[in-house]
Amino acid sequence: MRSRSRWTWWFVALALMLNAWTPARAQVPADFQLVPPEEDTIIVTAPYGAAFGNPEPERQLQPADVAAYGASTVRELVDALALETRGTSAGGGPTVVLLNGRRLGSFSEIGDLPPEAILRVDILSEEVARRYGYRVGSKVLNIVLRPNYATRVVDVTYREATAGGRESPEGSFTIARSGSGTRWNLNVTAVHNEDLLESERRVSGGLGSFRSLLPELDRLTIAGTVARSRPEGISHAATARAEVRRTTDLTGPSDASASAQPLRRVREDVSVRIGASAHGDSAGWQWTAAADGQLNAGQTRGALAGAAAYLAESERIDFNLEGLASRTIARLPAGEAGISLRVAFSELTSRSRSTLAPLPEVELSRSQAAASIGLDLPLSSRDQGGRGVGDLTLGVTVGATFDDFEEAHFRFEGSANWAPVRPLTVALGYIHEEEAPSLEDLGNPAVALDNVPVFDFVRGETAIVRLRTGGNPFLRASRRDTFRAGATLRPVQGLNLSATYSRIREQNLAGSFPAITREVEQAFPDRFVRDSAGRLVAVDQSLINFSRAGRDQFRWGLNWHIPIRRRPGLRGETSSAREAAAAADPGGRLNLALFHTVRIRDDLLVRDGLPLLDFLDGSVAGLGGGRSRHLIEAQASVGVGGVGASLNGSIEGESRARTTSGEMLTFSSVARFDLRLFADLGQLMPRERWTAGTRVTLQLGNLFDSRARVRTTAGAVPEGLQPAYLDPLGRTIGFSIRRVF
Repeated sequence: MRSRSRWTWWFVALALMLNAWTPARAQVPADFQLVPPEEDTIIVTAPYGAAFGNPEPERQLQPADVAAYGASTVRELVDALALETRGTSAGGGPTVVLLNGRRLGSFSEIGDLPPEAILRVDILSEEVARRYGYRVGSKVLNIVLRPNYATRVVDVTYREATAGGRESPEGSFTIARSGSGTRWNLNVTAVHNEDLLESERRVSGGLGSFRSLLPELDRLTIAGTVARSRPEGISHAATARAEVRRTTDLTGPSDASASAQPLRRVREDVSVRIGASAHGDSAGWQWTAAADGQLNAGQTRGALAGAAAYLAESERIDFNLEGLASRTIARLPAGEAGISLRVAFSELTSRSRSTLAPLPEVELSRSQAAASIGLDLPLSSRDQGGRGVGDLTLGVTVGATFDDFEEAHFRFEGSANWAPVRPLTVALGYIHEEEAPSLEDLGNPAVALDNVPVFDFVRGETAIVRLRTGGNPFLRASRRDTFRAGATLRPVQGLNLSATYSRIREQNLAGSFPAITREVEQAFPDRFVRDSAGRLVAVDQSLINFSRAGRDQFRWGLNWHIPIRRRPGLRGETSSAREAAAAADPGGRLNLALFHTVRIRDDLLVRDGLPLLDFLDGSVAGLGGGRSRHLIEAQASVGVGGVGASLNGSIEGESRARTTSGEMLTFSSVARFDLRLFADLGQLMPRERWTAGTRVTLQLGNLFDSRARVRTTAGAVPEGLQPAYLDPLGRTIGFSIRRVF
């Protein structure tokens, strides 16, 4: 019977926190007003916290809009906006996040802040990223914080799978304060996930309680930030983050006897990061300087059946310096031309040791220096009257990264944005990137795992193998070219219609091989071991370079944001300031997003001279089979009067995979949706003192318990492609209580 003692103390400690303070509303002003300027003060027309150049937001979220998403942290809010901010290019990368119009030294500076600290959120176009030294690929979120707030938040969550197992309690405590030019916050988060065993799912031919489908996880994170703004216009911030993580896998029985014990693989990781940044304005330049250092240390202990225990250790130390400066260089008839300069230096050291590797220790180091310059040139503007052709802007970025001050990797980026009329914008873009493999990809220690079920597409059967993973010191630098063309139409306020075509070509891309196919085995025969009967018994899945890959896709859809007006006087009279605040609800918000992606091309050439793998026409892309040609993504959220709901999900179409013998496997479509319901008890019951600042949330993950179903031509389910292997967790249900003091 599993012990709960490891996480019971979290709930006890958090319960004590709930009683440590008397209930009180977070000290956040309902409205923000600037202090009236003195007579000799220069008045800046840009709004408080605006991005450089004061670009017009595509959408602006006020506090009521933020509350409609029901997010508990800034990190959750950014995730909730991901479908809208993904941008136009395929694989555009993570959303760029600014703070009060400035580049962040690290997202951890604000990631754990409660959304009650937000004054507004500006969603800006992708081109704004260039002004801050980022790659143009996703939209920019400018998060503007209230200048004065004080809040303490306790959040307790419990979730588990509806089919049983995987109990997952989580607790966090946050303190955040801002005032008199000083801002600081501290967050402590503890997470525990029970392992999920094969005996807890319907697994045919498995090892029952001797093998885990999902590992046990324990994680403790402590993060804090201190920031200060000086009267002369310079601000600086310091951040620190430490995390301890432990995962435990069960990999099978130690032997074939009745007294066999499960073999365990235990991995422990410690990560510590310290950073500092400064921002200011000088001689027309807006500048940012940042420095950070990070230590990551990991250790893996395990045992293989019939062999001695093994030990693998890794250490990585990073040190980074970065500087960015932006300014307006010319005032042209069509607008202001801007320039951004970025320089960076990093020193990385990696050490790894493994008793499974031929070398006792691998040590790698790399010094990188990078520089880039970006230009924004407005060529035409509607403000020019009849002389213009609408708003037309060109953008160019040129940069280079030097490894150990010798090998150079270049980057070029060009874009054009044209708005012939105000509701319509047409965008073109091209990016060329060259990138060296990371030190982790080169030097991660070798780790092995016994009794891993894999599907052997060469023989069309399930094999139980010894799986080996790790880095590859012989990886080569990769190259990627991306072209995009898109258009956005805003026919009415709050409705955005967009369509984008993306074309990506990659060479020497690094990764694990997609599946065990004849083409992959021919290209890397030393990675596979078969017995005398031809059955697969061992696989080395360390990273490899592929020759080239190509992806073309067309993505179109809409974002629609609809305000919900409420009739005044529904709550009746109020008798206290708290009730008045609860009654002053400006209304609700309804947010809808729907996108359809059509994959036109998706292929991979493992090595020159071998057949091309077409993932849209039967080639195997992984355990999920081939790739579906169609993907539908949807999001809907609504919040009214302290009650809200959100539904996020996707529908992946059917795909097929062909084995070497010619048999076709069919992978069913998957419709995965997550439902979240929340209620602010303080707004629903304003007269009750104990409800102040309390929110309850019900979460249903994978609402319809949808999983891919694999069938052979004869209708059989391959043993290694059972639903429990493809998606062990299934539907989950969770409940959380959040209290703001």
